[in-house]
Amino acid sequence: MRPVQAAYYNSQSWDSRQQRPTKLQSQETSGYRVSGDQQQGPLNSDQVQLNYQTSSNQNMARNRQQVNSQQNYQKQGGYTEAEVNVLKGKGNEERQEYDLGKDGAFSDFRILVGCFYSEVYTAWNNNAGKALSQKGFKVTITTNEREFIKYLSDPSSFDVTWIVSNNTSVLNHDEQQSFKSAVLNFHRTGRGLFIFGDNTPYTMQVNWVLPDLVNTTISGNTPGQKVMGYGNGKVPGEFDADHLIFAGINYLYEGCTICFPQSDGKLTHIATSSDGRPCISFLESTPEHGRVVVDNGFTKLYMQWDSAGQARYVVNATVFLVDVERRIGDAKFEKK
Repeated sequence: MRPVQAAYYNSQSWDSRQQRPTKLQSQETSGYRVSGDQQQGPLNSDQVQLNYQTSSNQNMARNRQQVNSQQNYQKQGGYTEAEVNVLKGKGNEERQEYDLGKDGAFSDFRILVGCFYSEVYTAWNNNAGKALSQKGFKVTITTNEREFIKYLSDPSSFDVTWIVSNNTSVLNHDEQQSFKSAVLNFHRTGRGLFIFGDNTPYTMQVNWVLPDLVNTTISGNTPGQKVMGYGNGKVPGEFDADHLIFAGINYLYEGCTICFPQSDGKLTHIATSSDGRPCISFLESTPEHGRVVVDNGFTKLYMQWDSAGQARYVVNATVFLVDVERRIGDAKFEKK
């Protein structure tokens, strides 16, 4: 690891990409479905029961039966996808040193979150907000589009901006253009963008900016509620085992209902949903712009939060978007 990486990254997490447990396959080839009814559109916690401990007796019995039917897939340093579901994500190492970023190391960095979907905002303090704070990030969150534009009027105030989309907006056409311009200006200063959409029509705000950012839009509605495993990122139900975003993650919940990019554009796809569509993608930074991560299933921010890697994933992705190697460099940490 370079000096700047050693200052901010956990070596255990860095090494975990090459030292993953033996991968054990379930009898399904494209992930294991989490219990819950399939619906159209993002669901709230009253509409779907995704937590094993609160599943119906019927689902509990089915889960036990499916795990028992896989006794030939015994643990050998890892878990089957069925076990990940039933055991609430125990296939991922729980210790904090397997997060990509070190606890408290990011106290000099600020995050702006434009959270325009209410379920994500309701869960924020207990979920993503709590996880980011543990790394030291200073987070400003707003549900107001005009306030979001005002915050971004000084892009140097933040290091990473999140956008969690919705299906409605209070902005008129000129204000929508101001929203897009503020995000693009932020991007051109070399700072990171975390873009969250979900199934159509919950893509409004992000589709204002994606064409100019990455030459594509997101839309569609494919079934989710399965757990992805590590792999090459191009196979259904797998994510790129070597990418920094997935350091310390062996299994990740894909989301409930998922959209997908309408073309590759400038994106590199690093995870494919169980339905065979790209569901997590990124754009690398250049001297002209910062990094971008596009996630097509924002339901993972409030569903199944305590299982299958969500907290580590959103923190890892935010750390990746800070881009300390480029923005800070090694000189600050070289030994005198």
